[in-house]
Formats: sequence, structure tokens, C-alpha cells
Amino acid sequence: MLNTIKYFLKYTHNKTKRHGYRIIFENSRFVSYMPNCPLTGYFSSDDRTIHVAQYHPNWLSVLAHEYCHFEQQIDVNRKTNKDYIYEIIDNWMEKKIELSKQKIQQYVRKIRDDELDCEKRAVALIQKFKLPINTIHYIQKANLYLFFHIILERHRVLLPSSLNPLWKKMPNHFNNNYDRIPRGLAEDFKKLLKS
Repeated sequence: MLNTIKYFLKYTHNKTKRHGYRIIFENSRFVSYMPNCPLTGYFSSDDRTIHVAQYHPNWLSVLAHEYCHFEQQIDVNRKTNKDYIYEIIDNWMEKKIELSKQKIQQYVRKIRDDELDCEKRAVALIQKFKLPINTIHYIQKANLYLFFHIILERHRVLLPSSLNPLWKKMPNHFNNNYDRIPRGLAEDFKKLLKS
């Protein structure tokens, strides 16, 4: 198992380096992306980096996910203005700008679709390298994140860490309608947003 992880680390390091990117392992459980927004990792095309909180228990799956954002970026067949859209939503989240409901929905759904593509790539990567990550659990956690984009769109909030236990209620596949919160979960989300 350790050799598998070492091989994956070497592979990701070499490929990102070849394209002028670098991976930064932060000495913490969370990394700072924007004010009041602790994350376990993020990809930045601006400074050509992947940041991973190396002391977070899920650091390896975080690296796989963020690495797949890098893969999306270098995929020459991918035509997207996603960086611009992420920046707009970041500014909207920080209340630097206001957007119409139509624009919020349009941008958040484009981000969600980009994240869905990334999650599918990450699962394929985990399987390809035989990483010690439970793919069923990974997909369930990814689905929580993907469905939460509906809450982001409606309430201008990010996924709080207190929602993490809800991943166990998520589907274990990506064949979902991500425009609707699954039956039975809307109340769970509402309760946590009120607390």
C-alpha cells in the first residue's frame, strides 16, 4: 500500500511539474482559500498550484480530487471559462458583488457540473492507481458535495463540516439528478443551516 501511494505521489508530482504546476502540502488539517472558508485542498490555475492539507485524514482523496482539476485544466479538448465562473461565485460568496438569481443558478450549476466531471475522474484515478480509498464512500461524500451546490445557490453558504455525517445517506453512484436534493435530505440540510 505504501508503495502505491509513493508511486501516485511521484506520478502527480512529475506530471504537474512537466506542465509548470506544483503541489503544495500544507502543514495543517485545513488550508485557507478565502476568509472564513477552511478547505482540505484546492486547485489554483492562477498560481499554478495544488494545495493539500497534509494532516487531514482524507488528504490522499483530496489530492486525487484536486489533481483531477489540474487534469481538467490541461485537457486540450475541454473548452471552458470555469476559472472566470469560480472567481465570480467566490466574489459573490464574499459579498463583493451581487448577482441575479438567474446568474447565480447558471454559474453554480456550471461549477457543479465541473465538479461532477472532476469527481468521476477522481474515482477513475483512484481505481487506476489502486489507492487505499474506499470508492463507494468517496462517491457518497462527493455526492453530498455535489448536492450541496443547491444549498449554495439558494442560501449563499458553503458546505459546513458538521454536514459530514450526511454522506452516509448519499447515493453510491453518479447517476443522479443534481438539480434536486434527494428525498429525505432537505430537512437534514435545513436543520443544519439553522444551527
